[in-house]
Amino acid sequence: MSVYYRTNEMRIIQFLTEAEEIYYDESFQRPAGCWTDKNRNGYIEDVFYGINSTPIVVAEIEKCRRHSEKNDDEASEAYFAKHSKRGMTYISLDGQHRAICIEKFLNNKITFTGTALGDNGRSIKVKNRFFKDLDQTFQDCFKNKMIVFQQYERASRAALPRVFKGLNSNSKLTEQQIRNATQTPFASWIRQVCNNHRPALEKIFPKSSFQKMKPHEFVSKLFMHVESKSCNVGKKSLDDYYEKGVGDKFENNYSIPALKKTESILNSLTFLVDSKVQEKLGDNHLLSLVLVLDKLHDDKGFNIEDFVADEFLRSVREADVTLVLESEEQKVLDRKKSKEKPESSYYHEKKRLNWATPVRKDRQEMLYNKFLHFRTLKEVA
Repeated sequence: MSVYYRTNEMRIIQFLTEAEEIYYDESFQRPAGCWTDKNRNGYIEDVFYGINSTPIVVAEIEKCRRHSEKNDDEASEAYFAKHSKRGMTYISLDGQHRAICIEKFLNNKITFTGTALGDNGRSIKVKNRFFKDLDQTFQDCFKNKMIVFQQYERASRAALPRVFKGLNSNSKLTEQQIRNATQTPFASWIRQVCNNHRPALEKIFPKSSFQKMKPHEFVSKLFMHVESKSCNVGKKSLDDYYEKGVGDKFENNYSIPALKKTESILNSLTFLVDSKVQEKLGDNHLLSLVLVLDKLHDDKGFNIEDFVADEFLRSVREADVTLVLESEEQKVLDRKKSKEKPESSYYHEKKRLNWATPVRKDRQEMLYNKFLHFRTLKEVA
């Protein structure tokens, strides 16, 4: 894999035109929201002071397309051609937040708080000022500041994830953000399904978790569990699972029935969240809930809308809590009787081990049976 890039500088006002033709492929971006007002203000101030030396890195679409064509790389040529036809000139590989910050500031979509420095060395302190509200001299100074623009001109589609990971090798990318760059249809599907269910997932996961792609990792694990209840979903297994579909069709490497069932489980989850339930639904109890939903979806007559949402959630929680209490009591009795049992044989330990295999499968059976027991008692009453 041989790639070529060139680095040049351009004025901010010139870059604004180029920025309109940058395509932000979700494979190579941290989720929007990673930058706070502090980050944006700090970067704008760096531009004023001329110390914004970190480059904005892109792949130049047409040159990469021609490179792919020359090397008979049909998949890469089709990828670049698709974005070229949409009027895009570049694909962003690093610097999305910096580029968007500049664009939004110049177009008066965000304000700036900090120190603005003019060409004559005069500085002023500003607070929550739009670009249009700055003195003309400071506007002109900002527009004429330089930005480092790095363009990859000979790169295949397969090379882009390697470039992205290399650019971020010393940064704090999460494991899921790195997996997201993998050019596999599984990564694309995970992004799509998480976007489709984002309103519900945002009510379950903390706001910061979306920036770290924690919901995406959770759905990835759920899919793998649905496909095989006894599978390992640790870091290496997840990495390998993403890698196995690189450059191939989804159906050649991943289960379509598992896809449909996972989407159905997420639809049920969304229904429960959208029902304005009083029962608190946090990510700590999410695994218990989807383990029960997974089993229920094996019943062809199951319809989540036949349940009262609050009662359903309460039954899952009661089943989980009861099993924990019972197992803790059993552990005490076993110790009194000098019965030696592996820690993982107790439900509370299975719960603590979370996604670990094979306890996940055992826990699911115990939880589901206890849930059915509570449902039966309530129906009789």
